[in-house]
Amino acid sequence: MRSVIGLVGPIASGKGTVAQILKELGFEYYSLSDRIREELARRNLPITREWLQNMGDELRGKYGDDILAQRTSELIAESPHTKIVVDSIRNPGEIRFLREHLDAKVTIIGVDAPPEIRWKRFVERGRNENVTTKEEFLAMDARETQKTGESYKIDITGCLKSADRVIKNEGTTDDLMLELDKFFRETRETGRRRKEG
Repeated sequence: MRSVIGLVGPIASGKGTVAQILKELGFEYYSLSDRIREELARRNLPITREWLQNMGDELRGKYGDDILAQRTSELIAESPHTKIVVDSIRNPGEIRFLREHLDAKVTIIGVDAPPEIRWKRFVERGRNENVTTKEEFLAMDARETQKTGESYKIDITGCLKSADRVIKNEGTTDDLMLELDKFFRETRETGRRRKEG
């Protein structure tokens, strides 16, 4: 059976690192944000985080909160790969769609860390994305993590609540890899027990 891992987490939480580890383990990579980038390119609009946020909200508001998952699932359906990672999940509707419509075992992994740690990582990775102060970072972060009332908007906090597992990424990359390895070992053990039972 095909295995799909969905990734969710706030800015600079480390989910990109998890995605890279999974790619090295043979997972084929998809990003829901790529569907937004495609739309921005069609409209000749700049590809910045603010535009990605705005366009993602626009698409979900117009076509439904699962539209990005729908479009990505069409690509996944054509893939011969049995191990898939889906990055950039930002709305609980996307999680519901992946769980209900993919012919696969879908596991959602959240990656999280306190804002102070994430701000430090954000600065260190050097992609300022027009954000130069901690206050600007926190405002950008709040837009993605604080529920506004409209169900189609970005809701990373809601996604983390729907995750099968949330990894607290407060240490080094090696620590993160150990947590991921622990998750895989537990998953294999659970699967083995189910088969034996």
